[in-house]
Amino acid sequence: MRQKNIFTTSVSAWHAMVESIRSAKQSIYLEMYIFEDADMHPELDFVSLLEEKARDGVHVALILDAFGSRGLSTSSKERLKRAGVEILFYTFYFQRTHRKLLIVDERVAFVGGVNLSRRFSEWDDLVIRMRGRLVRRITRSFARVYKTCGGRDKRVVYRVKVSPLRKARFWFVEHGIGTKRHEMRRQYERHIANAKEQILLVTPYFIPQRWLLNALLRAIERGVRVEVLLPIRGDYATMDRLNGYYADRCSALGIFIYWYERMNHSKAMLVDNKVGVIGSQNLDVLSFSWNAEASMFFDDPRHVSDLRETCDAWKRHSVPHCRGTNRVWYDRPLMLFMRALEPML
Repeated sequence: MRQKNIFTTSVSAWHAMVESIRSAKQSIYLEMYIFEDADMHPELDFVSLLEEKARDGVHVALILDAFGSRGLSTSSKERLKRAGVEILFYTFYFQRTHRKLLIVDERVAFVGGVNLSRRFSEWDDLVIRMRGRLVRRITRSFARVYKTCGGRDKRVVYRVKVSPLRKARFWFVEHGIGTKRHEMRRQYERHIANAKEQILLVTPYFIPQRWLLNALLRAIERGVRVEVLLPIRGDYATMDRLNGYYADRCSALGIFIYWYERMNHSKAMLVDNKVGVIGSQNLDVLSFSWNAEASMFFDDPRHVSDLRETCDAWKRHSVPHCRGTNRVWYDRPLMLFMRALEPML
């Protein structure tokens, strides 16, 4: 039976990550937006596992966002440091590292939207596991952020330069780092412009910038069906209202909106059932203009098919958007505020 490399829930991704960490012989590199230690199940206790591997001589380096991972306890940080784990915090004014990367022995890498905290255990989410030469590119991306955060260990800083991959079916896209400040936007614009039949977007937070709306509207004018899958109830009430506001606006423009029955934290795109995207980026100004993000683009038929099957299953458990439903008294001032703000997005 073919082993699938796309995980569709937080828990399934965590178990696969734990399995890889346990097998580590040389190095574990983890870059995470939210890493919290409270009440994690013993089988998914990443703090204890990383501590154990470091004591066994595995080189463990963590890059954690200073804001997102503020819930990691001081005692856990001290435990990790005593074991030899290097912990760096990403803190650059308003910019965050929103990336979620795990690299084991520079042979296996996980890329996607899954954070590490028990409060996400009931969520649907997407993570893709990569193997082979492409993992070296992901490692090099980690090394760039590591150096930016003040890391000095030569095992990480001086990565071997990677030669171009020919006829690659997977592309690792880093965004918000160095000269690649707007790489994610460039990739989205290019793939949306090339769409012929269908575009499906999956996101938990839907505050599209003007460039994205314009790109989607041009696709609709070409006869492309554009769909957006959103969670009917997320983790922030304000974001639910904003999702509803933009769902109303976009459905009026010809975009088909679907409300999924559970919290879905996935960030994905499918174009013509030929190109798939799984990453850390939300469809909002923070991800495309401020944060450091990471994503896998791929046209490998098996992985595209797996992503398509997952999205179809989610759509079967969704309901189409009906304009003007479930409004509350503050939607009107919220709408006026967002319309005033949109020219700046």
